[in-house]
Amino acid sequence: MNDVPGAGCLLAIVFRSHHGFDCDHPEAIFSAPALIVEVFLDAFILTVLLPHLRIAQQDTGSGRPCATDSHSCAEQVPLSYLAATCYSQGMQLAAGEGLLRPWRREDAPALAAAANNRNVWLTLRDRMPHPYSCADAEAYIEQRIKEESELVLCVEVEGQAAGGIGLHPGDDVNRVTAELGYWLAEPCWGRGIITAAVGAMVRYGFARLPLNRIEAYVFANNPASARVLAKAGFAYEGRMRGNVIKDGQVLDSLVYARLREDGAP
Repeated sequence: MNDVPGAGCLLAIVFRSHHGFDCDHPEAIFSAPALIVEVFLDAFILTVLLPHLRIAQQDTGSGRPCATDSHSCAEQVPLSYLAATCYSQGMQLAAGEGLLRPWRREDAPALAAAANNRNVWLTLRDRMPHPYSCADAEAYIEQRIKEESELVLCVEVEGQAAGGIGLHPGDDVNRVTAELGYWLAEPCWGRGIITAAVGAMVRYGFARLPLNRIEAYVFANNPASARVLAKAGFAYEGRMRGNVIKDGQVLDSLVYARLREDGAP
């Protein structure tokens, strides 16, 4: 069991994950008493339960050091496990005119109305059905609730579900990288909402997980989405020629990324 991080190291991870607290000064969290129980519950899960969950993974040889020195104490903790801890229906991230929060069952009608739009569908991968029914919305939300992940969130605008945003951590040698995905209802376009949402999600992802890189892929015929990423501080890294097909048309993809060392957007 020598590959399991110590309690002190995992406490540092937990402190860092809660609202951007500086893990070099963990005493700061005691100025917010409502978080104390949640923090130590996280620590208990990671230090007591995690070793039992790690037994199977030891046999696979998958526990290799994290590439970033600043998070070496988290090198054996799967990103997917950390992402699922402390799920809370009350969790919220401010994003300009919008609000990022977990999906709720009552979002289904608004989600179906926003997603059942060909112009939205044309910007997304084909796993997003079109037409998009209320049954599709209900099934999607149930899956999100079952996963209890704080990395796939609803974009709320004016009290209604109006889009989605998520971080999808990689695995194996890509475990310090997460892919960012997002979409927004067409009536909300052009208001800076999704740019603010991307910035909020990037800050949250780097604070919550031991990531070194967040990347995003944009269809080359979607310059508006490319501008969103540029405004959020993502660097354009290149073009993948003819690598996707959407609505019967073969397209290039544009690659954008932010690194932890780039600082907060």
